[in-house]
Amino acid sequence: MKRINILSCIIMSLLSLLSCKSNNTLQTVKQVDLNKYSGKWYEIAAYPQWFEKGCSNTTATYTAKDGYIEVFNSSIKKNKINSIKGKAFVVKGSDNTKLKVQFFFPFKGNYWIIDLADDYSWA
Repeated sequence: MKRINILSCIIMSLLSLLSCKSNNTLQTVKQVDLNKYSGKWYEIAAYPQWFEKGCSNTTATYTAKDGYIEVFNSSIKKNKINSIKGKAFVVKGSDNTKLKVQFFFPFKGNYWIIDLADDYSWA
C-alpha cells in the first residue's frame, strides 16, 4: 500500500523553525516501529519552503540501517528530478519518535513524528 507523506514536509518545516522560540512543545506519538515506518512516503501537503518552490511529486524514502535511517528525498522541478540523501539518528530515550536528520555535515535538524496511523498508512 502506498503511504501518504506529510512527514517529509514536516522535516523541512521543523528545520526552518530551528531559529524560532516558542513556549509550546509539540507532542510526539508514543512510539514508532522503524521497520514499519521504512519505505516510500508521498507528500500531499507542505508548508512553503524556499528550496521546494516549484517542486512536485515529492517523496521521501526511509530505510532502516544499522545505527541510523537512510533518508532519500526526491521531487520534480522544471522537468528535472531533484534529490538529496541524508541520515537520521534516533534521539536517545524518544522511543524512535524523535530523530535528528542530517543532509549536510555537521548540521542536524529536528524531525518529530507527531501523528501516525496505527497501520502506518499515513503520518
